[in-house]
Amino acid sequence: MIGFMIKKGLCVLLAMTMILCLAGCAKANQEEISDMPRLLITVGNKKIENTTRTKDWDGTIYDYLGSIFDQVLFKDSDYKMEYVKLGETIQLDLGGGSPDNVVLEDYVLVKDEKRIYKELSKKEIPVAFVNGKFTFMLEPHLIPTTSSGSNTQGKEVFRGFHLSCNWSGNKGEYGFVIKTDSTV
Repeated sequence: MIGFMIKKGLCVLLAMTMILCLAGCAKANQEEISDMPRLLITVGNKKIENTTRTKDWDGTIYDYLGSIFDQVLFKDSDYKMEYVKLGETIQLDLGGGSPDNVVLEDYVLVKDEKRIYKELSKKEIPVAFVNGKFTFMLEPHLIPTTSSGSNTQGKEVFRGFHLSCNWSGNKGEYGFVIKTDSTV
């Protein structure tokens, strides 16, 4: 009888040890994405400033007032909006991390008299995953060439890019704004 109780106790101890090991492994995997990866944006040798905000991370849901572009442009008064020539390739580097899902949206932004950028139009842009980085070519946006974008024809255009990423249920957003030409 004592031998049976010792075996039972060892089985319980072994089961608890296995549960703790599995929980530790799950926690280790969770820690790999416990912080939202930083985004490095480059065009040739130029770095483009961007902003980051979490949407739903580790069960906490965040709600923001205003667009992500307001956050980019007004986070400090020294924001330098880079000029990017149409046809150039833009690289988005998340430090080697690959989200489960990525959506990149391109907006034409119009500045009003209060220096508020309004989202005039958006389109989804396909991105390629090359050498651990997402890339896309900056192509002309249709809006500056239409009548609704007539005030931007032949001028520099402000383009806002909104990158949404999902990692195992965690959701984050990145935003950046550039200047470019309305047409080639």
